[in-house]
This record gives sequence, C-alpha cells and structure tokens, in this order.
Amino acid sequence: MNTEIATRYEIELDVIERHPELGEHDALELLRSEFRLAFNASHFIALSVDDPEVTIVSRTRPQEGIGRYELTFEFVPRSERSEDDAIALLHSEFQRALNASYFLHAFVDDPAIAIRPSELVADELRLAA
Repeated sequence: MNTEIATRYEIELDVIERHPELGEHDALELLRSEFRLAFNASHFIALSVDDPEVTIVSRTRPQEGIGRYELTFEFVPRSERSEDDAIALLHSEFQRALNASYFLHAFVDDPAIAIRPSELVADELRLAA
C-alpha cells in the first residue's frame, strides 16, 4: 500500500466477548478471521477499492467479560473527504458489517467504537512533502 496516499486510523473496540475464555492469541485470531469474512463479503468497500489493511495491535481486559481491542485500519480512500466525513463513513461501514452479522462469532453485542486519525500517517505525509 502506498503510504503517501494512504489513510490510517487508530480504532478502539470495547466489546462484550462471546468467548472471554479465549487466550490472547486465539481472541486476536478470531477477530482477524471476522475481518477477513467481512472483507470477502465486500463490507468496507465504500472506503477503498482494495481491502483495508487491519493490524490488531492488542487486546486488554479492563473488566471481566469485556475486551478492548486496539487496531489500525489503513486504506487508500476512494475519494477526498473531510476528516469528520471519513470517520463517519468508517463508523457507517462498521455498522453495515455488524448489521450483516459479521463479528457475531467474536462479540455478543455491537461494540463501542472509537476512531481517531493516526498521527503516524500525518507525520509521514509531512515528511514526504
């Protein structure tokens, strides 16, 4: 992926885990698998022509049964959008995938989703200019 034109967001998902007994590796692999299924079904297609690159950074357990997943989502946008519009579209694409029952194997209910632009990409773009 060309980082000069790529957009990267840091995403935090707070979820009630369907399988809280899973260890770190298995829980992260389950979430990766759910993203692959959603991408194969063309969810998130409104963001980019190609599938976004998702990197699941970590999983923490702030309380019993709750998982907090931190990930990065990187893609080349289909069109220019304001920061607020891009974040709203990303939220909308997550909701579309959730409505289609993706992530159901990992989460009991819809996650709380926090999205923010990655400062790393902004720094890369400044250096490239």
